[in-house]
Amino acid sequence: MVKKDQVLITEEGYEGKYVALRSIVDRTVVASGDNPEVVMKEAHQKGYAEPLIFYVPEHTISLVYWHAY
Repeated sequence: MVKKDQVLITEEGYEGKYVALRSIVDRTVVASGDNPEVVMKEAHQKGYAEPLIFYVPEHTISLVYWHAY
């Protein structure tokens, strides 16, 4: 059983999208879309210097992408 605090995102509607969270601790969605570069730019434009970007697959597997500047 997966605990809720171990899941990056619990909201529906992000399947098949890239999502930007404020951080690994504050999992508020700040941007989402089909292109990770656009999602990153949108998060940066909103003032989030180091958002957590990851892809939400349409299946039960999660992939995490993180880029350090």
